[in-house]
Amino acid sequence: MLYSSFLALHLFGAGATAVVATYAAVVLWRREEGRYRVCAMTLGLIAGSEVVTGTILAILSARITALSLCGNIAIYLSIVLLLEMILFVRMKKVSVQFPIIRTFSPIALSLFGIFTAALYGF
Repeated sequence: MLYSSFLALHLFGAGATAVVATYAAVVLWRREEGRYRVCAMTLGLIAGSEVVTGTILAILSARITALSLCGNIAIYLSIVLLLEMILFVRMKKVSVQFPIIRTFSPIALSLFGIFTAALYGF
């Protein structure tokens, strides 16, 4: 039951990532500078929660190894961070401040959680 709940939450987050990433791509395409900030912060928040739920799923599952978890997180974060980088560059060009702390704090905290879990024997 607990595993199913976290799986549903994780899949919902994956869908939300797809929606926000698509929205961010459209906003970038249309050059709607006023929406860049919200897209960046939302992607960061969702990415952080996806790393947390993915880690919990790995802990609850006997089939997911630490190596596969790290590989999946690396692929996921590389896609999200690529989009964040494009948003950053575009925001810099139009002199809009990129919300670094609000964007990367959830990601950094979730990665800190993974390393903490690893230290305790995950």
